[in-house]
Parts: sequence; structure tokens; C-alpha cells
Amino acid sequence: MRSTTLLLVLPALLVAPYAAAQPAPGEPPPPGVLAGDPPPVPSPGGVRDPVAADALFAQAQEALTAGDWPAACHKFAASMELDPAASTLINLGKCSDHDGRLAEAWERYQRARVQNRETAGEQRRQELDDYLDTVLAALEPRLPRLRLRLAHRPAELHVIRDEREVAAVLFGEAVPIDPGVHRIAATARGHERYEREVDVPEGKTVDVDIDLRPSVAPAPEPLRVATEETGTRILAPLAWTATVEGVLFGGLAVGFALDASAASRRIADGCPDAGSGPVCSPNEFSADDVDALNARKNRGLGLAIGFGFAGAVALGFGGTVLATTLGPDAGADTAASLRLRVGPGGLRLEGALCAGADARAWRRRAPPRASPS
Repeated sequence: MRSTTLLLVLPALLVAPYAAAQPAPGEPPPPGVLAGDPPPVPSPGGVRDPVAADALFAQAQEALTAGDWPAACHKFAASMELDPAASTLINLGKCSDHDGRLAEAWERYQRARVQNRETAGEQRRQELDDYLDTVLAALEPRLPRLRLRLAHRPAELHVIRDEREVAAVLFGEAVPIDPGVHRIAATARGHERYEREVDVPEGKTVDVDIDLRPSVAPAPEPLRVATEETGTRILAPLAWTATVEGVLFGGLAVGFALDASAASRRIADGCPDAGSGPVCSPNEFSADDVDALNARKNRGLGLAIGFGFAGAVALGFGGTVLATTLGPDAGADTAASLRLRVGPGGLRLEGALCAGADARAWRRRAPPRASPS
């Protein structure tokens, strides 16, 4: 049934100009395609059922006559799956053409030419080949093409077009593509990512030059008074916080030291030295009392040392930063920086105070400080 239907319309198609939207008189309207992705054309490797395929083909022709292009294209695809044939693939090509998928239509027509080698009857094969010559000749001037060009090809290069990777053999070749906007992206080790959207109109060849620039890893910026663009201060609040915490830690250290000293004096008063060491009177202290006082003394000394060290570091950092970057004498010859590094041993806080030429060099590299309001 498919051969009869196609042969009836071939004469009209061959003598009339090709027009996807305006069929020749007496010719069934060209098949359309669904608004979304059309059903894929399966490879001829599944179960074959020529009878069912002919029935679906006939239903597709009826849908075309009724103007129901989506239903017709769906049935053509189902017929192709059950019994691949060049005539069915031609109709699927016209589905793609009508929907504006010109590259897909071109690819299906090319596949139909190969499929036509299996068509029975020399005369019919010749008629289908002549028809394909006609539609391809009409399609070629309308077919958009995209050429991706690269000045150099760095290692680990990946070029993506519309979420699909482009084979390296296609670089520099004008490849048929559907008209419309396409997204191009390229990545390579040690290079910045390239991204671009390009509009490829019907009947035009568009060249895209992919320029991959070597990436430059920026040097880690030190904490500093923020630039004029942000209007905020980064280093100043940190310095003030460190200074306040240093004072608090110092106060805690003094408090724990006094508590440890009081416990030590209590032991000394209740346990006089008898020559061979302190001896505690049972009337004054029990063994538990002595242990509790010793634990209190040791705990107080440890906490006093810990908080004292932390307070000294915080005061040193806060005072240095405030004096060099925010003080009235801070000028072009002083600068301070702070970096937090993560290494195998954990977190490490690094600070630097520069003066003279070193400070001027650092300030040339860092953005300028905000002017005081």
C-alpha cells in the first residue's frame, strides 16, 4: 500500500516547485511534526510487521488529508519502526521540514536514499531517487550551516553545542544545523571557559571563532579595608573584635590566676611546713579538702596561662592592625595583611606588617582603601 500511495503523488511533486507549507494541487499536504520533540526514527533492528506497517502508513495518509499533521507524523514513525521503507522515511523527512527542523529533514532524506537501495523494483528505486534529488535540491539553499573554528587546540578540549559534544573532526567544517539560536561552550585544562549563543538563520552559514584564553589564577587577596565600590570595612571590624576579645581573655586569665593563688595560700595556711614537707592538720582539712584545693589551684593556673596567651595574641593583632591601617599616622608607607590557609595540619592564620617599599608594592597590588567619610 505504501508503494501505491507514494507513486501516485510522485508525478505531481516532481513537476511542481517544492514548498513545505503550500502543496501542489492534488497532492496531500506535507506531514507536520509535533510541537515538542518528534518521535525518534528507530533503527531497523526491531520486530518487523509489514502488514501492520502498511496499515499505519495508510492511516497516516488519511491524517494528512484531514490536516492532522501531528497524528500523521506519529503514525509514519510507528510504520517505520515496524517495517523500514524509503517512502516512509521520506515522509518523516517532510515532517521535520514542515516543523523547521531543516538539518533533521536533510539527514532523513539522506538516510532515505540509502534505504532506497533495498526497495524492490528498479523503476520504483529510480522514481524515489529522482524525487529525493528534487527535494534535496530544493532544501539545500534553505539549509543553515554552522562552522566552529579554533585558532589552537589545547589539551583536554571539549566543545559542546546544544548540550552535545562536537567531534574534533567537525572543527572547521560547515555542518548542517536547524535554524535558530544555538548555545556553544568550550572548556580546556588551564583555560577559561568559553560560552556564546549564536543565531543561525535559514540559508546562511555562520562562522564561530572559539577563542580559549589561558586562565590566570588570581593571587589570594589579603583582608583589608574594603574598596570604595563596597563601602564596607573588612579588616577594621575584625581588628576591633580581636582587641575586645583580647581584653576579655586577659581579664579571665587574671581572674583564674587570682583563684589559683587563693587556693595555694589556703593550702599554705592550713598545712604548715614541718621540715619534711607540709603537714595538714586533721582538724583543719580532710584528705578530700586537700585534693579539691590542689585541683582548684592546678585548674586555675592552666586556664590563666591559656586565656593569657590567647588574649596576648588577640591584642597584638588588633592593636597592630588598628595602629597601621586606621591610625592617624597610617600612610602610604604602612600596610597590614591577614590570610587564613588550609593545609594538611589544619587551619593556619598568617599575618604580615609591611613598611616602606614593601608596603607601597602591596598597595599597588591591592585595591585602594575607601576614603574616610
